[in-house]
Amino acid sequence: MISFRSVLVYLIPVFTVALMGIAQCNPGIKKICSVDFPQFKEKIELSKNSLERSSNSDRSVAARAPMKSIDHQLLYIELTADGRQQWIRWAEHELVEVQKLMDWISEESSFRDSYLDLSEIANHILYFHGYAKQGNTEKMNNVLEFIVKKIQKIQQETCSKTESL
Repeated sequence: MISFRSVLVYLIPVFTVALMGIAQCNPGIKKICSVDFPQFKEKIELSKNSLERSSNSDRSVAARAPMKSIDHQLLYIELTADGRQQWIRWAEHELVEVQKLMDWISEESSFRDSYLDLSEIANHILYFHGYAKQGNTEKMNNVLEFIVKKIQKIQQETCSKTESL
């Protein structure tokens, strides 16, 4: 016959491992606010600066190139095929990162608005992906500006709630 004690001796390590796994899956809202959001925002800002630098260097080259006619003026600087692929991969990676944040924050019922904002960021990363396929740096830049502002809003709203936790 199996005793209650032998069952506990077996189950306690199993539950401990399971709980440790769950705890590692969700870093907690304080860590998300103090580490994850700031890191994500910094990555977006660095990417935006990188895109602006590459666009500006392309503009200076385009300005020196002779224009065949006024009808062919550049409204935006198109990326090379290699540049497009790099930004497409970047967008796919960032979409995964946003999904992780959404998964973590979805477990906190008081942060429903932030979840919706993250969903909006995910949608804009999809727009960015499409603009990267087109090579449209102007619209890519606009999307990154939107994302930075949205992250700031999430940090202000969400992280101010965590200070009282």
